[in-house]
Amino acid sequence: MRAASGCSRAICTSTDASAGVRRVAFTTFALRHAFTFRGAVFKKDKAYLAGLPQARLEDLARLFVSDRLLDTLYPPALARLERHRADGDLVLLLTGTPDFIARPLCERLGVANVIATECVTRNGVFTTAIPLQHPFGVDKLTLARAFADAHDVRLDHAVAYANAREDSLPAGRGRRSGCGQAGSAPARPRSPRRLGDSRSTDLGGQCTIACTTEPTSAPTKPPTAPPINAARAT
Repeated sequence: MRAASGCSRAICTSTDASAGVRRVAFTTFALRHAFTFRGAVFKKDKAYLAGLPQARLEDLARLFVSDRLLDTLYPPALARLERHRADGDLVLLLTGTPDFIARPLCERLGVANVIATECVTRNGVFTTAIPLQHPFGVDKLTLARAFADAHDVRLDHAVAYANAREDSLPAGRGRRSGCGQAGSAPARPRSPRRLGDSRSTDLGGQCTIACTTEPTSAPTKPPTAPPINAARAT
């Protein structure tokens, strides 16, 4: 959800006169943690939120979702979401976007399950600390597995829709859609991928997972939804 993440930065730079201080905090975080996170450091870096009141930012994010983000969603992807819901599938939005944007979006779409980035706050104010939770890379796959275990479903029978070209899933039995951007030429559909393989090293970007509702004790045929260009609400 790159546009959503970009919007969270835009919201931050327009809320008060301390935007310059937050830019410094963002740069400082990147320099301090560059060796640890390497190429992913800017994805981990949420220091642009530092000093902002959590409640105020949540209010602004809800307005953004309602007034701007919903209009950018890809209609075929919304239709696919509705199909999964109608079939009784368990749907999860798994994204590196901050939760103050991801959660109101899921509320508007009727998606009950969301795992998003959780930033550190102190006394109701965002800090420069490393996020408590940031679904990216191996962490995203770990969170997906934990969700599947908690809901007694088979992750290798899930269908994943990703909107980032750097998303990478190992080959196997599950299915994954292609990715595309609103207003751009459709991306080439990708081969089916399995989510449950421990060899996966990158699950960047947004990932919406639809799991069949049958428990792990009753394996079922994987969903047969064909690839589509997933919404880039980003």
